[in-house]
Amino acid sequence: MTILHEWGHVVDIELLDAEDRAAYLELRGFDAATKWDAISSHRIEGWAASPSEDFAEVMVVAWTGGDHRVRTTAPGGQPSPDVVAAVVELTGL
Repeated sequence: MTILHEWGHVVDIELLDAEDRAAYLELRGFDAATKWDAISSHRIEGWAASPSEDFAEVMVVAWTGGDHRVRTTAPGGQPSPDVVAAVVELTGL
C-alpha cells in the first residue's frame, strides 16, 4: 500500500495541473482555498489533512479496486466508487 501511495504522488506531479487539483478539491469536499501540499503535510500532525496526501490515498483505493481505507481526514471521508471513478478520469489513467 505504501508503494501505491507513493506512486499516487508521482501521478499527481506528472499528470495533474492547477485546474485538475481544483477539481479534486471540489470532488473531495475541501475548501477551494486549501493549499494542495501545505508544509505541514510533511509533519505527522498535518499529514492527514493534506489534499495531496488524500489524492495519493484515493489513488490506492482506485488501484486496489476499493480494497483500501483512506488514512486521511478529507471532508469527503472514504471515497465512494463514483468519486474514485471521477478521480481516475481526472488523471486520464
